[in-house]
Formats: sequence, structure tokens, C-alpha cells
Amino acid sequence: MTFGDSVSTCLRKYVDFNGRASRSEYWWFFLFGVLLDLGASMLSATTGTRVFFVLSSIAVWVPLLTVAVRRLHDAGMSGWWWFTTFIPIVGLIVLAYLLVQRPQPWDNKYGAYVGEQVLRSPAPAPQSPVPPASMRSRLDGSGTP
Repeated sequence: MTFGDSVSTCLRKYVDFNGRASRSEYWWFFLFGVLLDLGASMLSATTGTRVFFVLSSIAVWVPLLTVAVRRLHDAGMSGWWWFTTFIPIVGLIVLAYLLVQRPQPWDNKYGAYVGEQVLRSPAPAPQSPVPPASMRSRLDGSGTP
């Protein structure tokens, strides 16, 4: 998922806690939130008021929460794990660890898996090249070197 796809998906699913979100969807939107807050804090610093920073933080907080819950669902965990953030310092570390977990590559109780498909059987072995006619006799042992 690209940066633009992630931002549009997360803003479209502003308060949708159902389903799954890929790692790329979460982390691209997280980067968007950081960049938006950085720009808003610079704008707030130049105007001498914190209103832009507060508004951007409020605007991004809800979709960031919902995409985090969907990301936890993708790893097969309950969205209630998000509440570990209320534990000082350790909670953020625990949540960050949970958010970087690999997705479950199968359908789970939160939704269908939409990531890359897992190969069901190994790929066939490549065919060995056929040697040229001048080499075949030497390989059979009938020719002289």
C-alpha cells in the first residue's frame, strides 16, 4: 500500500474499528500524522498560538486509533490491547511491539486476509537446458575429447 492509498483509506474509515489493516497502511498513516503535526506545530509557532497543533492532533487522533485497532486485528489480537498505552512508558513499548507483528496469513475472526498470497505448493523445478548436438556425444561417452 502506498502513502496516498494509506491516507485515503484511513480517512475514509475514520471511525471504522472493524476489519484488518496491513502494517504498511498503519505505518504510512502514522508518518502522515507525524508530518501533519510537525507542520501544524511550525504554523502554531509562527502565529504564536497552539490552535493549529491542537486541531491537527484531534483530527488525526481518531483515525490513528482506529487504524491501530485494525492493525492489531490483522495480527490476530483484540483491539483492547490499545489500552496498554495508559501504562506509563512500558505501555507504549508493548503497543509498538504488537503493532510491528506479522499479520496472520489466513482469515481470522476479524476479517479476511488480503495480503500477498501464500504458495500452496512448491514451484516446479526449472528444466535443465539441452546441450548442443556437438556436446551430446561427448557427454554420452561415445565421443573423444
